Amino acid sequence: MQKILNKTIMLTIPLSITLTSFAHANPSQEAQAFAAQFKKEPLKPKLTAEDVLNKYAENKDNAKNTNVEITTINETPTPLNIYGEGIPTDYKYIPTENDIVTLEDEPVYDGPKYNFDWQGAPLASVFYLLGKISGSNILVVDSDDLNNVKVYATLKNVTLDEVVSYLTATYNLNWSNSNGTYRISKDEDTMLSSERFNVRYADKEKLINELKGLGIDEANIVANDQYSTITVTGNSYELTQAGRLIKSIDKPVSQCLIVAQLIETSHTKDLDVGFNYTMPSYMHNVDDPISHQNWGTKLTFGVTSQLNEAISKGKVMSRPVILTENGHEAKLFMGDSVPIPQQNTADGSTNITFDYQDIGSTLNIKPTIDKASGIVSLDIDTQIKNITKYIEQGGMQAPQIASREANTIAHLKSGQTFVIGGLMSKEDFDTISGIPLLRKLPLLGKLFEYHTKNKSNTEVFITITPYIINDDIPENLLPQIKKENQVLNELTSTTDNQENQQNLKKVN
Repeated sequence: MQKILNKTIMLTIPLSITLTSFAHANPSQEAQAFAAQFKKEPLKPKLTAEDVLNKYAENKDNAKNTNVEITTINETPTPLNIYGEGIPTDYKYIPTENDIVTLEDEPVYDGPKYNFDWQGAPLASVFYLLGKISGSNILVVDSDDLNNVKVYATLKNVTLDEVVSYLTATYNLNWSNSNGTYRISKDEDTMLSSERFNVRYADKEKLINELKGLGIDEANIVANDQYSTITVTGNSYELTQAGRLIKSIDKPVSQCLIVAQLIETSHTKDLDVGFNYTMPSYMHNVDDPISHQNWGTKLTFGVTSQLNEAISKGKVMSRPVILTENGHEAKLFMGDSVPIPQQNTADGSTNITFDYQDIGSTLNIKPTIDKASGIVSLDIDTQIKNITKYIEQGGMQAPQIASREANTIAHLKSGQTFVIGGLMSKEDFDTISGIPLLRKLPLLGKLFEYHTKNKSNTEVFITITPYIINDDIPENLLPQIKKENQVLNELTSTTDNQENQQNLKKVN
């Protein structure tokens, strides 16, 4: 296409409007009638390209129920003269079902949709045509150079912004949109601008990686943790894409409330063997006379030989509750930090240091929430450590630690309970007690000692219940969990009292 601004020329390429349907007429018959009308018209002055475009824009505005504009620009080796009025004045475009654009997803750009077909059209003229069709202001810098670039493209169901972004990206151009005026140029620096976006929920590092995926240079992305913002520098297209991406990602993250229970079942065998002495007791008031009437009272003692076997019922040791975000790992620890002695020898001297280890139950849980199905995928890593016995080490008693681990992935519905079992351990304890000094006597010291040997087989069960948290759930869910905890505490307290009473009966 030749230059068409402020010049009257013979149109050297056919600029015609491809009309896909006519009201109440057969397409082939209407096409023949349309062509015949040109032949019957008397010769009139040649139309300029600007007149044709203006006529097309006028008919476009008068069309009814049109959400699709179809434009075809063809290039032919020989000039084509257009005579007559062009498009019949009584013509009304009625779109067919195939022509109507329906959007199933949220559009990337706002605005009317168009279909275009260019076959060798000059790039500068293409931008000029876009301005005429859309009614927008388009300023093209270096249009002479762009006239030497031919466009071959078919675009369907696209907005003006999409067409401009596709063309500029294809031919290494830059563009900006300021107050509805499009500016197209080869100069990149004059097209760049910066925009600051507030980020409330999304992880900024992950968001930067997403923005880089749009083709934005990392140097043009600046995150401010203090003010929770991300500043992006780019052209209008990049800033629009960045804004839409941040808006789609920066949303409240789903949360998961995890309720865990640690239940311990012990199968114990206690063996109490030895001599249990009962010392005489003396009680006097401060004003009692000194006498020796109680002197010489016989030492009484009772020999206790008992074999007790008990199998305790399951007992809830702890019931932690923790709230975590979707995709973030939550850690639960129930136990104590125990000092472990370590001997270090250097330069002939021995130093003892202590290394603290967590002894108890550790749960690492990472939830992945699918809100559509209500399924929570839990990546569970559990570890249980306990002291089995104490061994002599460098003149000190060092604990021997047993560890049990389980790793699994479970898919649960919100409120569904998952159980981990089979974490067994065996503990042997030998407790020695007796009368001070006397139990240290050679040979006879054994008569004043009391041994308690304990063998315990313990099995630990862990129950895990996830809840998908929405804004209205915690108000109803948390009181229920609090009530359940209160009931469990009462049951645990009752069980402890019963065990204490049984132990008192054993001693008596």
